[in-house]
This record gives sequence, structure tokens and C-alpha cells, in this order.
Amino acid sequence: MAADWGLPTATQRSIAPAPIWDLTQGQSLSKETAFRRSRVPARPRCPSGPHVALTSSFATTWPTTSDGSRSRVSTAGSKAAFTSESDLIRGRGFHDRIHRCRALIHQRVHHSAFWERLWRTSGLQFVVLFILASLIYGSQPQVGASADALAAFYTGDRTRILIAAVFSGLNLLNLLWFAAALRTTLADAGQEGWGAAATASSAAFGALFFLQITVSGVLAYSIAGSGNLLLTSGLNDFVWGLGVLSSFPRAMLIMSGVFGLWRAGFISNALFTAGVGGVVLGVLGGTTWLHGFWAPDGAYSRFVSPLILLLWVVVVSRVLLARGPSARGAW
Repeated sequence: MAADWGLPTATQRSIAPAPIWDLTQGQSLSKETAFRRSRVPARPRCPSGPHVALTSSFATTWPTTSDGSRSRVSTAGSKAAFTSESDLIRGRGFHDRIHRCRALIHQRVHHSAFWERLWRTSGLQFVVLFILASLIYGSQPQVGASADALAAFYTGDRTRILIAAVFSGLNLLNLLWFAAALRTTLADAGQEGWGAAATASSAAFGALFFLQITVSGVLAYSIAGSGNLLLTSGLNDFVWGLGVLSSFPRAMLIMSGVFGLWRAGFISNALFTAGVGGVVLGVLGGTTWLHGFWAPDGAYSRFVSPLILLLWVVVVSRVLLARGPSARGAW
């Protein structure tokens, strides 16, 4: 008599039900093993994949196997298994896990919408902090200012300049988050090229803006108080020059948002025309190398160019906040 090694006989193999395939581990399971797994409470992990869909009662679909028979995909909790059409796995905790899975999906969507809306409001935060930091910073000495004017500003208003540097640094983060939110919205609308342009231009503008903050902070912290008036005057003029050169990436940032939102159908033709005008005026800010009104420290560079950026950020922020959450859940 042959030894019994616990293997099924030929008769048992001939009448054994079709195996159940575990999609998560790539192995076949017996009906008893799959039933025991369905009764064990597990952390609700939502199934995913092209063959699994969550419906109002359970997630299931009916693909066709290699032999032409139809098999069912059943997602019990965190497991997804193939079973025959007449052998749907039933367990006491099956529906409870499906409810927990739905709750988990709702929680993920809710958190994604929260972060997305938060970053879309970062543009308005940028406008508020920019105005606040400018008021704290005060009026910087003009190009070629006297030694007394430089010492009075960078030494006498040292604390105020350093406080403004902190606010400006935090505000730089708001600008970058705003550009990321704009890029996500454009990519979700199929305008990924304009979204990438917004990311690149915001990074370039942020680098120049950060350099401006750094030089002004270092001047107030130590250089102006060291008595080296030649170095102080040169760095003060350098800050004004950075403001002029930042007009180009600033204009590109405005252009990427205007053209991208217009191509996506989010803004009207009238608003698009106004945005194009803002792009032209932004580029002209990079030519202010003359004297008076058109100088690096003139009224156009100090007031007109920053005002164009602030107005554009406010308009785009309103457009983004009026949109629903991204369908791709980018956050």
C-alpha cells in the first residue's frame, strides 16, 4: 500500500474545484485557505489594477480565462483573487472591510483636496507677505548713494532689514508652492508644457529673489558696519541690478500661466489679452538701465514691475480656487 503523504488522489484531483489565484502574491490558493483569509481582520488596503473596480456592494469583474470560461475577480479586504463564477468567496468580515476600504478612499481624497486647496491659496499669501515685507524693509538707498545714506539705512535700520529678510524668505516658499499648484492644474488640463515652464521660471525667479534677500541681509548684518564703504556701495547697486534681471523669469512665469490657462479654457479672451499685456510690460522691466523713471532704482522697477506680478498672482489664484480638485490626486 502506497504511503499516504497527504496528496490528493487521482479522483480527488479530477473533482477538485478550480484554484483561486491570489493576484497580490501570484500563487494559487485553495478555497479553504482563501475563506480563512477572508475571515481574518486585516488592514484595509484598497485593491487596484485594471481588472478590479469598486462598486456599491463589492468590487468585481468577469475576465475570460485561457480556456474560454469566465472567472470572477473578488476583492475581499486587502486580497484580490480569481475564483470560478459559481464560487464567490463569502466571509463574515467581507462587507466590513469593503466599508473600511471606502472610508480609506474618502480619507485619501479629502486629504488630497485639502493640500491642493492650501497650495492654491499660497499665491494670495505671497501677495500679503510681499506687501508686509516691503513696508518693513523700507526705502533702499539709490544707485551711487552717499556713504551717510548707506550707513543710515543698513546700520541704523539693521533690525528692520533682518526682519524683512525673514518674511521675504518665507514668502519665497509661498511663490514656489503657488507655481507648483499652477503646474498641477495645467498638467491636469493637458497643458503640461506650460506647467513645466511655470516650474522653471518660478525656480529662476526664486533664485534671483533669494540672492537679493541674501545680499541685503548680509549688508545689514555685518558688511555695512565694517566701515568698508566701497564694498557696501557696490553690493547695494548689485541688489538693484538683480531686481532688473529678475524681470525676465518673472515675465516667463506670467506668460506660462496666461497661455496655459487660456489654452485650457479657464480664462476668457479678454483676460488673456490683459495677461499678454502684462507679459510685455514684464519684459520691458528688464531694460530699465537708463536714468530717472527708467533706471534700476526708478519708479518702474520699484513699483510697476512688482505690481504687475502681484495683480497676476491674485487673478490666477482666483482662477485656481474656482476649479475643483485635480482628478489625478497630485497631492
